[in-house]
Amino acid sequence: PTCALRTKTSAENSGGTGRFHYVTVLDRQDGAVVNTPPASIGDRVDVRGARIENGVIVLELVQGGPDDPACCPTQLAKRSWKLADGALHEETPVIEGTLSVAELYGTSWKLNRFGFDGAPVEEVEVTLQITEAGVAGFAGCNQYSGTIAQGEMAADITVGPIASTKKLCPEPAMGIETQYLRALGGATRFSFFAGSLLISHQSDSEYGQMFFDRAPEN
Repeated sequence: PTCALRTKTSAENSGGTGRFHYVTVLDRQDGAVVNTPPASIGDRVDVRGARIENGVIVLELVQGGPDDPACCPTQLAKRSWKLADGALHEETPVIEGTLSVAELYGTSWKLNRFGFDGAPVEEVEVTLQITEAGVAGFAGCNQYSGTIAQGEMAADITVGPIASTKKLCPEPAMGIETQYLRALGGATRFSFFAGSLLISHQSDSEYGQMFFDRAPEN
C-alpha cells in the first residue's frame, strides 16, 4: 500500500544554453521509495507555484510562447499531470496570459537570501508587499515604501525612489537593511525559481539576485 506520495521538480543543464525541467512522483511503498519516470516540463521554464489537487499535480509556469525569444519566456500557463499505470500523463494545458509586473500585484514575500549561493537571512525578517500602488514592507529595522514600474521587456522592472523611516538598529539588522534597500532600489528584472520570487538587481558595477519565499496568508 502507498504510505506517502509527493512530487519533485528538477532542472538539468547539459552544458549548452538549455535548462530543462522535469517533474516526477516519489511514492513510498512497503518502506521503499519508488520513482516514476520523469515527465518533461520544458526548456527554460520558471515555476511560479506547485500543488496537488485531487491527486493531480498542478504547476503554474512561465514558459516560452510562440513569439518569445529563447532567452525570455513570457507565457503564463497552468499545466497538470495525472499519475496512471506508473507514469505521469499531462492533461490539456491552460494558457492564462502574458507575464507582466501586474502578475506581482497583491503578493507578499519574505526575503530568503542574497544570491544563488548566499546563506539564508535568518537574523531578521525582511518583507516585501507588491501592489499596483508600489512596494512596501519592513527592511529589517525600518518600514519602507516606493514605486514599481514595468520596463521595456515583460519581466523588466524599476523600483523607486524608496522612502523609509529613520530608526537606528544594532547589527546585523542595520547591515541587512542597507544591503536590501540598495539592491531593491537597483531592481532590473523579476522571475520565479521553484515557486520563489527572484529579483535581479544592478547598481554601478554590482550585480546580484535576491530570493523571496511567499509569505503565509493571514
